[in-house]
Amino acid sequence: MADVRPFRALRYDVAKLADPGVVLAPPFDVISAQQQRQLYESSAHNIVRLESPLVEPGGDPYAAAATALAEWTVAGVMARDTAPALYAYEQRFQHDGVAFTRHALFTRVRVEPWEAGIVLPHEYTRSRDKEDRLQLIRACRTNISPVYGLYRDETGAMAALLGGARADPLFEGRDILGHGHRLWRIGDDGTLAAVAAFFRDRRLYIADGHHRFETALNYRNEVKAARSTWTGGEPENFVLMALTSVADPGLVVLPIHRLVHRPPLGEIRALLADDFELEDVPGLDQLLAGLAASWPNAFGFIGTGGSLHLLRPRGNAPVGRTPVDRPGAWRRLDVAVLQAAVLERCFGVSDADMAAGEAVTYTEGPQEALEAVQSGRATYAFLLNGTRVEEILAVADAGERMPQKSTYFYPKLGTGLVLNSLD
Repeated sequence: MADVRPFRALRYDVAKLADPGVVLAPPFDVISAQQQRQLYESSAHNIVRLESPLVEPGGDPYAAAATALAEWTVAGVMARDTAPALYAYEQRFQHDGVAFTRHALFTRVRVEPWEAGIVLPHEYTRSRDKEDRLQLIRACRTNISPVYGLYRDETGAMAALLGGARADPLFEGRDILGHGHRLWRIGDDGTLAAVAAFFRDRRLYIADGHHRFETALNYRNEVKAARSTWTGGEPENFVLMALTSVADPGLVVLPIHRLVHRPPLGEIRALLADDFELEDVPGLDQLLAGLAASWPNAFGFIGTGGSLHLLRPRGNAPVGRTPVDRPGAWRRLDVAVLQAAVLERCFGVSDADMAAGEAVTYTEGPQEALEAVQSGRATYAFLLNGTRVEEILAVADAGERMPQKSTYFYPKLGTGLVLNSLD
């Protein structure tokens, strides 16, 4: 199904870099203003200058990015590989004191509309982000940060194929977040052909970067409409992607917890008791342990003053509150159950309220959620288990999208390892 191809990567000449890691950055949509300045200060060639440029008020960030890219290529700071290849990627990081290594394959993938069923989404996108990325790709004619995709590798065939394709890394460095990055080039014809053949029988699932994929498709359509002939082989038909097997041991999906900003309800425990068994818990660590052991459809509840409670579902009662016109895979999601059985039923928080972002806000940190309630910045908090990867794929296969803020693939891919020029 998927058309996965090698490409001539545009990448840093590491011989010209005193410390390769300091040129990397997260993707634009998670870079804070403070981190943006920190990345600028870390290196005159940090990729943030292309991905999320700093400009004076009234300045054109897209022109600034294009100018920087042109200057770097003229100076040889970045150069394009002479022959097409794929690029194996290894990202080392820690979470909660545990070390992980995540693997991915940088490639270019033919852009297809969602309805073709070849590359599937799991969430909705915002038009603001797509317009921003469209302006950037128009100016730079380059995919700067990759779309992150997943694939099934039931027999381990791709893992075995890529495991034997590594020699000395092209790139090795540690970014300002402390994450390690290594990159290898795969250029032999036999491996390239085997990879292409593997993916011809596979669907791809967007893990992160839906707006980048949709922008690539919109840009392809824009360029195609302006030309008198179109073969399908033009570079605009493809987008830079990093692909990870769903069986990769370094694939980490963190939960996104909910903070409720509504007046306190005196009868909240009684309301929750209709669908959940409530257990008072003495500490946050015990609550998180109990939550992990009680999946699915269990939640941690932080009440007024910071009281801690574990909510376990009473059979199928909370799932029964989810919309009956949705597929079963969607209705069983923790985020869908919490929305229907708790946020909407108890607090009147509609889907529109969720999208507005005032009645409910989000945090990835359980301790931050507890402190928000204790300080009065939030009335209540609800802690979730992370959405499991197979749940994400099942919802996508059913033609559905996840509720808002359902997944957080941790960490974000490094931006700056390879770029995909459309020239």
